[in-house]
Amino acid sequence: VMVFEANLGAAGWLVSDASWKARKADAWEIDWGGGSVDPVAAGVPVEVFDARRFAQGWQALDFDDGAWGNAQVVPSVHIGGYARTQPPTDPYGPLYPRPIAALGGEVRRPAQARVETLAGAIDLAIGSPVRRIEATLDLQRTERRVLDGLPATVDVPADGSTLLVLDMGRIVSGLVGFEVDAPAGTVLDLSYLEEPVKPRMGFVGGHAGSRYTARGADDCFDLFDTNGFRYAYILVHGMSGPVTLRDFYVRELIYPWTPGATFACNDDEINRIYAAGIRTVALNSHDAF
Repeated sequence: VMVFEANLGAAGWLVSDASWKARKADAWEIDWGGGSVDPVAAGVPVEVFDARRFAQGWQALDFDDGAWGNAQVVPSVHIGGYARTQPPTDPYGPLYPRPIAALGGEVRRPAQARVETLAGAIDLAIGSPVRRIEATLDLQRTERRVLDGLPATVDVPADGSTLLVLDMGRIVSGLVGFEVDAPAGTVLDLSYLEEPVKPRMGFVGGHAGSRYTARGADDCFDLFDTNGFRYAYILVHGMSGPVTLRDFYVRELIYPWTPGATFACNDDEINRIYAAGIRTVALNSHDAF
């Protein structure tokens, strides 16, 4: 359900209504876990997206939406609701102004990157992209090398897979995006971690991740949900041959710190602690300050 209301001044109001076009997207998979529920990570959003089933370029003004239907206006049906179709109405309250400034920040890219070639098949019965990457710890590494940066082209072996390890150089928080050149059907399992991947101990381990299946052309993707991490692991499989990771970035969504009072002394370690404290506050002030 979406409500859009914008006051364009002299041009009047732009509002969502039945004249808008809509199409239910089936490119996002919901039951990627195979029915199992992780008691710890059940609330962590994991996007599993198949680009082959998504209309590329739908945001463009010249996109042909002739096959799309009209949006359905959903009225309230509770007692006393009077079939209202805009807030405030149950279960949605009035649209109050945001109490703090809009989140934003820099676009961060990896500080370091390396590639590892893995021998052996990926266990596709593991639904979680995070746990698939953890399972690669048991696979033999036939090659390891440091990358000069992005873009980078790697070769995926016919009897194995390739693991890209990206170090952002610091904890980042925001919307992950990437661009890749890969044959249609190539699978990219991603895991976002604050420290290097290690074997899971019970429920203790990584939970944030995503999966992307390439369409074979115009493979650019931006996640809906934010992630906080330092290390990004990208497991490439489902095909053999060259794959090029053209770009990987995080559009940070953190509190917009306003310069003002500051602190400095002749002890560099204390100065670093102060800077880390400022950064920590910004990273954790998403809905209040």
